[in-house]
Amino acid sequence: NCCESDDDCTGGRCCPSTHLCIEFTEADDTCTGSESCADIPPLDENCEFTACTNCEGPSELEVGLIGQHSSIAVTSSGDAVVAGYLAGPSFGRPYGDLVFAQVPNGTARIADSDWEILDGIPADGEVTHDPAGFRGGISAPGEDVGRYASVALDGSGNVGIAYYDTDAGSLKFIHRSGDSWGTPVVVDGREETLDAGRFADLVFLPDGNPAIAYMAVDRTGPAIVTSARFVIAGDAAGSTWGAPFELDVLDPTPCIS
Repeated sequence: NCCESDDDCTGGRCCPSTHLCIEFTEADDTCTGSESCADIPPLDENCEFTACTNCEGPSELEVGLIGQHSSIAVTSSGDAVVAGYLAGPSFGRPYGDLVFAQVPNGTARIADSDWEILDGIPADGEVTHDPAGFRGGISAPGEDVGRYASVALDGSGNVGIAYYDTDAGSLKFIHRSGDSWGTPVVVDGREETLDAGRFADLVFLPDGNPAIAYMAVDRTGPAIVTSARFVIAGDAAGSTWGAPFELDVLDPTPCIS
């Protein structure tokens, strides 16, 4: 495009000798790493872009609402361990993650930087913000997990969290041994006609194995059956679980079309 000044060029600069717009491309950006040129640099006498002098990194991802559906336990040293739900900046921009924090006794407010995201970030999510920042810079939601979180400690101080996967309608569990978190495990649900995991309540039994009470809604038959269930893990880390026990079953509710 022809030009008389830089104002005539969008995304570039005006070359005085040719009166042509020179487009600024990624190849012209001399910033390194994850930084990029905040302002288009001026042209030299050969109408080539000079080195960028105003490099800046990608912006931080907004945290939004964090700590809903929270549950708390206290360690032997007095630290508070808290599990909760990360809703996101707004209903139109949700995250839906399970979050965890461990803070010293007397902490009045958990800082955003103290929260650790344990489940919910999509593995193939595009990095749209600072990759070293919150959620690894991934703004896209994954599975909506973390509601009805329940945290508990075993006799050795290891952490367990039971929580609900809203999208899959399933009860999940994750365990921390020392400082190392295991992989989330589906305990019950994840079936088309079964919703399990709301109102989860986690305890560790005297033998060290975790156990969870929760609500289940079965839509298999012509009526909806709601029940309280109780399930016990086959090991201390909760990597395997037995069949759930039905504790209390409400009268079936007829489906209304």
